[in-house]
Amino acid sequence: MNLIRWIKNKIRKYLKLLNNVEEFTEVEGVGLFPKESLRHRDNINTDELMTVNDNRNMTQLTKHFTKEEFDCQCKCGNGDVIISEKLVYELETVREYYGKPMRITSGIRCLAHNRKIGSRDTSSHIKGLAADISCTDMGTRLELVKRLLRDGEFTRLGINRDFIHVDVDYDKPKGIFLY
Repeated sequence: MNLIRWIKNKIRKYLKLLNNVEEFTEVEGVGLFPKESLRHRDNINTDELMTVNDNRNMTQLTKHFTKEEFDCQCKCGNGDVIISEKLVYELETVREYYGKPMRITSGIRCLAHNRKIGSRDTSSHIKGLAADISCTDMGTRLELVKRLLRDGEFTRLGINRDFIHVDVDYDKPKGIFLY
């Protein structure tokens, strides 16, 4: 099964299970998205979602982010979990306004890897609803937090010395927490 077909099947299965979605829009033969979720915000081109970057053998989810950036670091293949479209879309919106690279240090985590690094079994990373963005200095941290709150629709952030956690897990309380 080729990569594109595999991604389509995963997206279709995931969206049907979680959102009970039946109507999809196909993005130029490379991905399926629920019709109501493809919002046109500012200068984000939704036609660029989910394309294969042949030069690096990576799957482009958006102009600035690849699927591989969000994969579990233990290289397990993520099981049946795929990264949240909403999460990636909001990160892309922030990245467009921020104008600088944003390095994802953690996206999806399998339960084994999550436990290995000492995180809780309730982590939003396990569900593909969270990402950690590398950030090691105060000025960058301030600018990123402002952008995440203003330009993205993030209502849940975690601040660590080395990264900023963002998620779109609506089962968790809104706010900013510290590690």
